[in-house]
Amino acid sequence: MNKNENQKQIKPVNTNDLAGRQFKAADYKNSDEVSQGLSETHEQMSDTYQEGTIEDTNR
Repeated sequence: MNKNENQKQIKPVNTNDLAGRQFKAADYKNSDEVSQGLSETHEQMSDTYQEGTIEDTNR
């Protein structure tokens, strides 16, 4: 299996539809570039939030 077969096919997006776009749970299942970007960013933010800060660990 080559590298390209492992990657999801990402559909191009109309740039006029980008302004004001926010994450929705359905973005995890959508294959357009914006949905994939929003879901990845949401996952990273969620992981960081769950980890907390060093101040939180000294309680």
